[in-house]
Amino acid sequence: MKKIMTSIMALLLLLPLVFTFNSIGETIAEAADNPEEVTIYLHKRIFRDLRWKNNKELENWEYQNDGLQIVGEQLTEQDNTLLENSLPLNGAMFDIYDATPWYKDVKEKGQLPNGVKVTSQKDFVDYVATLSRKEAIKMAEESKLTKVNAQAIVSHKTEMPDGRTLEGIATFPNLPIKSGNEDAAYLILETGLTEKKDLNVDIEKLGRPLLISLPISVNGENLSHIHLYPKNVGYVRDPYFFKFGKDGNKDLGPIAGAKFAIYREENGKKLYLDMSDVNDLKNKWVESENPLYDDRVNIFESDKDGLVNTGARFLPSGTFYFEELQSAEGFIIGNNEKRIKIEVPESWYDADGNYLPVLIDGQPMLENPDGEVPEKAMEEKTPRVYNSKTTTTTTTTTTDSSTPTDSSTPAETPQDSTPTTSSTTTGTSRGRLPQTLGELVDTVATTARRMLPRTNEGKAAFSLVGVILAGGAVFLWKKKNDKDDK
Repeated sequence: MKKIMTSIMALLLLLPLVFTFNSIGETIAEAADNPEEVTIYLHKRIFRDLRWKNNKELENWEYQNDGLQIVGEQLTEQDNTLLENSLPLNGAMFDIYDATPWYKDVKEKGQLPNGVKVTSQKDFVDYVATLSRKEAIKMAEESKLTKVNAQAIVSHKTEMPDGRTLEGIATFPNLPIKSGNEDAAYLILETGLTEKKDLNVDIEKLGRPLLISLPISVNGENLSHIHLYPKNVGYVRDPYFFKFGKDGNKDLGPIAGAKFAIYREENGKKLYLDMSDVNDLKNKWVESENPLYDDRVNIFESDKDGLVNTGARFLPSGTFYFEELQSAEGFIIGNNEKRIKIEVPESWYDADGNYLPVLIDGQPMLENPDGEVPEKAMEEKTPRVYNSKTTTTTTTTTTDSSTPTDSSTPAETPQDSTPTTSSTTTGTSRGRLPQTLGELVDTVATTARRMLPRTNEGKAAFSLVGVILAGGAVFLWKKKNDKDDK
């Protein structure tokens, strides 16, 4: 009798573990195998417009979406290009519309809204990709398209079906493949960002409109999980200036050794640019009572040419300040030199195509697309800021962290996307995916792609340990009971 009870207890101990294995497998299967619905994953990425890793023009570069997820062991050349030069962007907001009526109308008329004849689904997908965001919204309203989501879908850190956790994912779940008797089509529009002030880039160009016509097939099989890789073009500038000395009206030339920090003002407080590595598109800003001796604060020092260069520390649009914290030996920090204004415009050019320079202390700053200080600027040593020579050899240090009188908080305003074209076809059949063509200038935002442990593998490992422990417990209990029977 005791042996029978022992066997029953062993089975009861193992039942929760059996259910754990089954539930893991069933969750994955249910998420992947519903033939009536699809889930769209937008892997939102951003490119800095200032530099590009390979230092070449990429205005016509495009990512060929095929609906498949980029996997570490199966990277193509375009996958590497995308991953090495962009970073995932959390906080991008999207609206999705049922575009089936719009698409049906185009098919029935045989022509696009601009009057061009339609020969394939791809024609319509490519046409939508050339629209600005405002144009797409206007056409959606005129066609009385219905929003699928009541609230904006936001890209964020997400656990994927394969167990990896990825940043910058906007998920559109349970989208019907059919709308009535028609194959469904969906229009996805980017509407803005949830939080912008801490980004070290501006979203100069929102992602262009995306039209997806279902079903999407790869190698003869319809995809139930569709992966898209749209991107933003990020706008940044990296300011510099030259530090010069003077003695009365005499120009003493460039001086080395002056030390500066960059700060911005927010709610009456000075926030200094932090030393933290920039690997997530954000600058970190900190309060400090003594920034010169604060290990957190990024310090910039004038070199032998007097150049104070921010290097790879980029700034978005807005108003910032260089604060001189320590003068070069033999010079003093005057009231005018202590606080040097940086004015970063909202874009490279105004509405009329006129170049908009960064202003340093009111002086225009020359720039190269590759981010290097231009040769002309090095020759002319401009823009310049002067320190006066002291009567005795001293070094002036400032510790005053009082709030300056005039205040300006950086403003970052997303701009509408500019029409682009795409003519390359993909290997997918029936349904069509948009090509995420970006308007890119030389950009260099290199990132390492981190492969995280697979969550399900961890669960399985813990479950196996549970089986071993439970089995050991049953064996010891059975052995003890056998001795008692004897």
